Amino acid sequence: MGLIVLKAFVLYVLSVLFKIKSKQKLLFTLALAQGGEFAFVLLSLTSSLQILDVEQTKLTTLVVAISMLMAPLLLMIYEKMSHQVNIQQAFDSLEEIEATKNVIIAGYGRFGQIIGRLLTAQGYHLSILDHSPSQIEMLRRFGNKVFYGDAARHDLLEASGASDAQLLVIAIDDADKILEIVTLAHKHFPHLKIAARAIDRRHAYQLIALGVTSFKRETFDSALNLGVEALSLLGHNKQDAKRLGQLFAEHDNESLAALANLWGDDHSYGIAVRQRIEDLKQVLKKDKEEQDKLSICQQTEVDSTEIKYNKSQRD
Repeated sequence: MGLIVLKAFVLYVLSVLFKIKSKQKLLFTLALAQGGEFAFVLLSLTSSLQILDVEQTKLTTLVVAISMLMAPLLLMIYEKMSHQVNIQQAFDSLEEIEATKNVIIAGYGRFGQIIGRLLTAQGYHLSILDHSPSQIEMLRRFGNKVFYGDAARHDLLEASGASDAQLLVIAIDDADKILEIVTLAHKHFPHLKIAARAIDRRHAYQLIALGVTSFKRETFDSALNLGVEALSLLGHNKQDAKRLGQLFAEHDNESLAALANLWGDDHSYGIAVRQRIEDLKQVLKKDKEEQDKLSICQQTEVDSTEIKYNKSQRD
C-alpha cells in the first residue's frame, strides 16, 4: 500500500504539472500506481551487485508483484468513481425538456441523427433524449436541441411528451437499454408507436418477443446494398442485381419472423435455418428460370419483328 500511495502521489503531482485534463488525472494516477515489470530487472541487478540482500530482494519482489495484482482493482475503483461523477451530473430538469406531440427520439448518435434529419425535413417536431454527456456537448456545439436524459426513466420519457406523442424512435446502441425502454413504453404509454434499432439478429428476435414490429437491423440494409454493388461488379446488370437483392431481403425478413419463436432452441432453430437456406436457393433458382424464359420470349419477339420488317421491305 505504501508503494501504491507514494507512486500515486508522485503521478498526481506530475499530472498537475503537465496540465492533464481533470477527467484524465485520476485514470493516469491509478493506472500507473502499481509497480512495473522493469522493477524485476532492477531487482535482478541490485541482487547481483549485492545492494539488497536475499531477504530484502524477496520482500521487494513480493511488494511489486502484489501491487501489480491490485492493478485491476484500482481500475475498478476508477470506473466506480467515474460512474458516480457521471451520476452526479444531473440530467436536464423535467421543466427544461421540451415535450412533443409528434416524435420522441431516444439516442442521437450517427443512427438517430439520420432519422432525425429526415423527420425534421418533413416538418415533424422532435423531442430528443441522449444519455451521453460527451455526445450532448458535441451536438449542442453544432446547434442541435438535444436534452440530457435517460429514456428508460419514466419521468423523463413523460416529460418528453410520451403521453401525447405519436411515435417513439429508439436509436441508442445498447441492446439491453433498448429492451428496457420498450418494456417501459409498453407499460406506461401503450398507445405510443415504437420504431426501434435492432443491434443484430438476436436482438431482433428479442424485440419481436416484446411485440415490436417496426425495427431495422443496424447493418443489414447497408450490407445488402453493398452486396447488390458486388453483384454489379461481378457482371450482373443493375436491374438484375437490385431484383436479387430485393428477393434476398424479402426472404430474410420472412425468415426472421418465421424463426423468432424457435430462437433459444438450438436444435430446432438449426434445422429451420438450414431449411430456410434451401428455400432461398429454390427462390433464386426459380427467379433465374423465369428470367431466362422472359429473355427467350423477348428475343423471339425481336426476331419476329425483324422478320416482319424484312418481309415488308421486300414487298
